[in-house]
Amino acid sequence: MAVSMPESRYDESRLPEWGGMVADTAAEITHRRSGVQSRARCLSSTSASASTNRSSSLSRR
Repeated sequence: MAVSMPESRYDESRLPEWGGMVADTAAEITHRRSGVQSRARCLSSTSASASTNRSSSLSRR
């Protein structure tokens, strides 16, 4: 999964939001394919810091 946008729309302050969206979407795909809740979904619902940590790793790719 990836997030793509024109550089003009990139706003670093929204990384946690986008990271959470990616994690939630991946969890939904996993759930629909296997009926099992993914680790990403569990992490995204436990704390905002988990989302921030995932988002930070997105920006390094």
